[in-house]
Amino acid sequence: MPQAANANAIASSTTLSGLTAYAHGLKQRAQRHHCIGYGVFRVDVEPLARARREYSRRVRPITTLPILVKAAALAVAQVPQANSILFKRWFGHRVVRFRDVDVNVPITRPVGGVPLTFLVIVRRADRKTLSEIQGELEHALKSPPEEVPEIGRIAKAGRLPRLGWRIYHWLMTRSPTFYVRNGGTCGLTVMNEPWGDQFFPIGPTTCVFSVGGTREEAVVRSGTISVQRMAHVCLGADNYVLTGPQAAAVARAFQTLLQEPHFIEEELVESA
Repeated sequence: MPQAANANAIASSTTLSGLTAYAHGLKQRAQRHHCIGYGVFRVDVEPLARARREYSRRVRPITTLPILVKAAALAVAQVPQANSILFKRWFGHRVVRFRDVDVNVPITRPVGGVPLTFLVIVRRADRKTLSEIQGELEHALKSPPEEVPEIGRIAKAGRLPRLGWRIYHWLMTRSPTFYVRNGGTCGLTVMNEPWGDQFFPIGPTTCVFSVGGTREEAVVRSGTISVQRMAHVCLGADNYVLTGPQAAAVARAFQTLLQEPHFIEEELVESA
């Protein structure tokens, strides 16, 4: 709570509690527990946009977000070590590789007239259809808050005392079972503004994808200049868990999946 006003004060202060303490703990854990290296690359989104329009026409309307979620999960699945996370032990550390690929997706929506940002965890995202992923995201965005488990979880957690949050984050760095119940094994965040460039994500996972703004740019191919719609993408990878070549393989897989979206075509064939 803000401190009482003081006529001579030059600033005001707010004690971290509730949801702000939760967010602070996430960032603090990402800073202290991971050694993040970043790689940036561009993606031609024209093939993805065509495939999305065809899927929306033949199966159900979808946005670009479920495509990005599934592409991130498939890219991580192609490099199994990328689905691992570093955990502390009483003496030293251990790397735990998870079986399922679960994707953290931050969602912001008004709750009680106030914007609330929370994580939607798309479980087994590499094995779900785009329609299923779209349905989960729509439910989190449009359903009444009391019907969204993620909102209920974060509201309940927001009432924890500071000691409760310390115990929560302590367990998240030590217990793989507790971790996977409360978070995904990789992350995705998207900038929905066309003016934005790439940005560097932060998160308490081994791989975090960020997709910046999309706009028309000059592209040189085989000595010819053309104008294409390009997205600027960044991959943050934990160098405690992944080597440089492994992280590069994840980035390349994500780029290829978006520029050559055969997984969308396969779903269209299966739905015919």
